[in-house]
Amino acid sequence: MRSVVLSPAAALSRACGLAALGLFVAQLVGCAPTAEELAEQGREAVRVMTEAQAAGRHGENLTARRRVVDLGTASVPAVLDLFHSSDRLVQALGVEVIVEIGPIAVPAVAKLANAGGEQEQANAIAVFARLADRQSRVALASLLDSANPAVRTKAARALARLGDRSGLAHLVTALRSPRADTRYTAVLELGLVARPECLIPLVLALEDASGMVRLGAIQSLGHLADPRAVSSLTEMKDGDPIPEIRREAALTLANITREKQIYLDQHRRNRSVTPGS
Repeated sequence: MRSVVLSPAAALSRACGLAALGLFVAQLVGCAPTAEELAEQGREAVRVMTEAQAAGRHGENLTARRRVVDLGTASVPAVLDLFHSSDRLVQALGVEVIVEIGPIAVPAVAKLANAGGEQEQANAIAVFARLADRQSRVALASLLDSANPAVRTKAARALARLGDRSGLAHLVTALRSPRADTRYTAVLELGLVARPECLIPLVLALEDASGMVRLGAIQSLGHLADPRAVSSLTEMKDGDPIPEIRREAALTLANITREKQIYLDQHRRNRSVTPGS
């Protein structure tokens, strides 16, 4: 009988199918795999997935990735090991797969975030921000108490982007720090959040004693592009003692007014179009 040689992707797909069939049969006869056996399957699927990604074997990678996701919590520890990698692509793969596994992975991710270093915490924050479920928000809020200022700031930004008041409050509180670099980071983060609630804190930051903070506030107001900031930016353009800040205010002001004019022109055109014309 002639033998058939399968491609790596086909072989893995067949193996995954047989494993799933074996699990189904085992459950029927009352001898389902143990937790350790499932964890070992998860480790193996994660190993194949990462090796396939590194080698550019996309079909094999996707097949193994489906297997990892199908195993659910059994594969989570092996996927979380990817958060420790020095390769950012491998870390990103870990984040993507955890997000695919879904909220059932959040307790394990939160545990790692509380015990891990800045890299692991940054990856955990990325997962929580993507999932955005109640458990993830609670986990993000707990990181606001981190000893690492960078972690606190990332968690606050993620929460603020989700519309959580605790995240926004953390960034606003940072604007009252005696350290200019902390206030500068806070205004930049508020610009990245880019929600309407950020407008008033940023306008108030235009009065900061530090030119660096004022400059950051102007740049962040440019991200918001809110016409309500026009009068404050006009004052900065005309009255700030630092030429660089006056120039930045003028550029930001021009961009905001241009966007406002584009919006108004489009609105007029839409109103001038009558039904049936």
